[in-house]
Amino acid sequence: LTVVADIAGATVGDVNALSVTALTAGGAAATGVPVMGQYFTWSGAAVGGLTISRSGTISNPKAGAMGAKVAEFQVAETAGTEDIMVNKIALTNVGSINREDLTNLVLKQAGTTVATVAGLTDRDLAVFVLNTPFEIERGNSRVFEVYADISGSVRSAETIRFYLDQSSDILATGKTYGYG
Repeated sequence: LTVVADIAGATVGDVNALSVTALTAGGAAATGVPVMGQYFTWSGAAVGGLTISRSGTISNPKAGAMGAKVAEFQVAETAGTEDIMVNKIALTNVGSINREDLTNLVLKQAGTTVATVAGLTDRDLAVFVLNTPFEIERGNSRVFEVYADISGSVRSAETIRFYLDQSSDILATGKTYGYG
């Protein structure tokens, strides 16, 4: 079991621990509580950071196109402090195309396929879990491209527009400190 949290207002030198004081399962009290994890102390280290931005231009893909480029973006390590391992990227489509009309999505970097997904989720997300975590060295950037098959029933006025909706839609970990 791993517990992950964003902590606001922590001060360097603060000492904290996570504890469970009561637990119920199916309406019955569970045994083995209270339990407490190890103490940890907040530090003031500068860690890596990522910036996602538009890159390149996309031609107007046609209805029925197979393997058409539908998005291009740059991922940059902007803090200049540590290499970053990118594990997952979830892109939201806010275009007018029906989610069923966009299939076989492929995420590429420098022409190499790094992840694939059969289609969009019911929330119009293309969730790319990378086959192997992709390293972006500190201070560097990489351009990623998304390709997809477009249904022949798509009308010319329909659009495809991908973007990163939430910062949690990219899962990346710093190689030096091991934090997201």
